[in-house]
Amino acid sequence: MTKYSLFQDKSAAFITDGPFDIRDFITKQCAHSSIRRPTYFSLPWVDVRPLFRDNFNELALRNIEAMLDKLGLEFEGRQHSGLDDARNVGRIVKWLAEDGVVVKANRKWHGVMGPGRSADSVNGRKNGPWWKRK
Repeated sequence: MTKYSLFQDKSAAFITDGPFDIRDFITKQCAHSSIRRPTYFSLPWVDVRPLFRDNFNELALRNIEAMLDKLGLEFEGRQHSGLDDARNVGRIVKWLAEDGVVVKANRKWHGVMGPGRSADSVNGRKNGPWWKRK
């Protein structure tokens, strides 16, 4: 992403279904790969769940399939496959945008989230992931 200067002018954002992908999985994968979490993952991102909930007054839609169903669409591919989930989240966001919903960042990185969570900094100190701290 750095190679193509993505995120430098803040005109791009990650879109997720819930906070888990960036908050948990990206950080754990970076630790597993022995790399620092890239700074662009600290930028605000779009969580489709509150975006959908706020525009449809739907409090109980807890997954991608339920949101697609509400839009009259079917899940394409295999559920919980990262690529298929991403494509289906993209379909939801495309539908919302075409319906006039303003798609903008609504989540941001908050660091430590409690046991089982991950963080790169606590109160400005670099501590690394919780599972590597002494």
